[in-house]
Amino acid sequence: MEFVCEKYEKDDAFRAYGEYSWPLIEESGIYFGDAKAQLEAIKALVREGLMETARPGSSMQVRVYTRVRPSLKGLQYVREARKSPLRRNWLKLVSAVTEGVIRGLKK
Repeated sequence: MEFVCEKYEKDDAFRAYGEYSWPLIEESGIYFGDAKAQLEAIKALVREGLMETARPGSSMQVRVYTRVRPSLKGLQYVREARKSPLRRNWLKLVSAVTEGVIRGLKK
């Protein structure tokens, strides 16, 4: 999520139009295993309110051709996490959860 917010702050086109899920995840450097796992990760972020679809009207439907961007809640969440002294522990927790999701989807 931190990578997405950094990109959002630097890239005007991403801020205005969003980005497709696959290129966004590939740029992040996180390996999810397959396309289904990539889309599920983005869907989970949308369900939690940390990301939103760039096109109004399909807020919960994330498909291959859907553009996404961080929501206001997601941006605030990352900014608060940057200030927190528990940030290192949080990053470890996120890594562990991500790894668990990936292993669960492969089974």
